[in-house]
Amino acid sequence: MSHELHAWPAAHIHLARIGADIVVLDTAGDAYTCLVGGAEHLQLLTDGRIRMTQNGVLEDLTAAGWVDPSAAAATRERRRFQTPIRSLNAEPSGFALRLLPLGLQMLATTTWMHEQPLSEILDAARRLRPADRKPDGAITVDRTIGAFETVRPWLPGQGLCLQRAFSLLSCLARRGVPVDWVFGVRTWPFAAHCWLQQGDTVLADDLDRVLGFTPILIV
Repeated sequence: MSHELHAWPAAHIHLARIGADIVVLDTAGDAYTCLVGGAEHLQLLTDGRIRMTQNGVLEDLTAAGWVDPSAAAATRERRRFQTPIRSLNAEPSGFALRLLPLGLQMLATTTWMHEQPLSEILDAARRLRPADRKPDGAITVDRTIGAFETVRPWLPGQGLCLQRAFSLLSCLARRGVPVDWVFGVRTWPFAAHCWLQQGDTVLADDLDRVLGFTPILIV
């Protein structure tokens, strides 16, 4: 007779169910894995745990280093996803020359990213997160996105979602505005995307596009 087993995913492991499949993001290895039909053997609980019905599955996950046997995993912060219902996009504003300080900041961020693994970039995003939102946060977000869109075409690599999202996150964080950095996946064909949200609002991205992805990690 089968019995239920529970385990916490390791700190670098993030999972999402899409239909009958389980997608795994390993941030330490910067790799995605799709467990085709994995939902038959694994259930992702709302508190972050993994439920299994076979010892063999737990043994396999343990051998892969995907689960954490320590009690500390139970107290790890897990950010909740809020389904977006709107998007905030701003037209380019101002003259690029006047936005030179912002451009230099974005260039420095881009250069730094090229030398870092994904795990370090995510840790940097967590460290950047402001504790409190400024009273003029809505105005700050709109103006920052407008300035960001003015400078972005002049910098290398800003068409990549990872680089674009982290650059904008850094700009907003330095203005005291906290945002969520959401990573999403889809299957058949597989694709991954990341974007920024403030509550239920997608920032500087297309609402219909991000709704096509299932969240797997929120920073």
